[in-house]
Amino acid sequence: MSKQMSNGAKRRLVFYSIGFVFVFLLSLLFPYSGDDWAWGSQIGLDRLAAHFEAYNGRYVGNLIVLALTRSNVLKALCMSLFIVGIIYMIEKISGNRTAPLIACVALLLMPTDMLRQSIVWTSGFSNYATSIALTLVFICYTARIYGKDTPKFAPAAAIPLFVLAFCGALIMEPMTIYNILLGIYIIIYCVVRFKKCYFAHFGFLAGAIAGAGMMFSNSSYHAIAEGTDGYRTVSTSVGGLISRAVENVLSITKDFFLASVVLNIFVVVVCVLLWLTFKDKIKNKAQLVFGYISLAVIIGFCVWSLASLIGDISYPKIFRMLNAALSVIYYLAIGIFVIVVPCKGIAKSKLLFWYVSVPATLAPLLIVTPIGSRCEFAAYVLMICLVADMYSLTKAASVSKIQIPVRRVLVSVTAFAMLFFFGVFGTVTFYNQRRVNKAREDLKTGEETITVENLPFGQYVWTPNPTKDTVWETRFKLFYGLGDETVRIKNVKNGMWLSLIHISE
Repeated sequence: MSKQMSNGAKRRLVFYSIGFVFVFLLSLLFPYSGDDWAWGSQIGLDRLAAHFEAYNGRYVGNLIVLALTRSNVLKALCMSLFIVGIIYMIEKISGNRTAPLIACVALLLMPTDMLRQSIVWTSGFSNYATSIALTLVFICYTARIYGKDTPKFAPAAAIPLFVLAFCGALIMEPMTIYNILLGIYIIIYCVVRFKKCYFAHFGFLAGAIAGAGMMFSNSSYHAIAEGTDGYRTVSTSVGGLISRAVENVLSITKDFFLASVVLNIFVVVVCVLLWLTFKDKIKNKAQLVFGYISLAVIIGFCVWSLASLIGDISYPKIFRMLNAALSVIYYLAIGIFVIVVPCKGIAKSKLLFWYVSVPATLAPLLIVTPIGSRCEFAAYVLMICLVADMYSLTKAASVSKIQIPVRRVLVSVTAFAMLFFFGVFGTVTFYNQRRVNKAREDLKTGEETITVENLPFGQYVWTPNPTKDTVWETRFKLFYGLGDETVRIKNVKNGMWLSLIHISE
């Protein structure tokens, strides 16, 4: 038995080591773009000198991006640690060896807009990926509350948990709020189930509250509330709140629920497996009917999201509202399905925790602007956790016989997806370096207008091009040291295919 465990530990070590190396190499190819040019130039240093006052209260996130935009190797190392760490924690929390493969496929094949904003884009990664990773550390640490026995938590753990929560609260606002709710939930759950309070959990909650206090004391949030911030807004009137919430729901349901096709497929697969595992144990006819209906809705929405991929469709608002309504019905159906499935109460409470956590991280987005797919990354990771835990429940049944073929399929998908992205970002890196070298050559020859070629595969890079007469033009020149304000940029279309034809000749 010990030998088998040792072999399993070796396989996991090899898996995570290979994963780390591949993510590290891929991250080296992610180009700096958009806000990265500001953070990696004098603009970022000026923001630091002002202690980010009147900018935002994301003090830890800002420090991270300041560091990562000054060293590509450090950026790749940090991305590898956090991304592989997220995958590892999903496995530890679910206790399922297939979970890391599910996470790999779901993360690699997440919606393109979410991928480029929350992973590829260094400024997005520094806030959205790091914040959910730090939160998962606490969830992973407290996951034993879902075990059979009463857990033990060392009182001394309150200190590192305070630091963890304090830092996590200073990265991204929705997660700042979520961490407070998470701390309260863990304390209440332990009181109800074990009739015990743990000092360590109060340390996390205190850190989350202290961090939130520090974050929202930044004057930028007062400007947002007063409507004097030039970029971010929040509605204050009832009518404005309702209007903004409706518009943001339309955006979130489209960018998150509808666009997450691979995750929707995973949800269908685990729900079908769970239904095959547990349906014979359901004796109540009404419960059985609700189970079948919710499963049908889940499958139907997956087909709907697949169909939405066909073509670049510009939906009228009435159709966007239909998509939003179907997305809400779909998520409600998942909740009904989780309630109906007759699994153990402890397992069900864990599933419901993930289920409630997803909208809890999305709710703060309803009243603010602007929002983007990057804001939904935490909810996406929590949905992966839900899928992984649902899949874990099938292990006790005969369905578990298909686990090994499933792993092989997931490994194959992961390998091919990684090869695809190496091709994409290898090409992007080549042309990014080429355009910078060309711009520097133009400067050496005394040109006042430098030619900058638009990057290929722009759909995988957030704000990839320094468009003329925009703030990106100025920041691009600052980041790469391409002269002063007298130097202008001329954008030209990418000549990748022409270059390839020329090479072949």
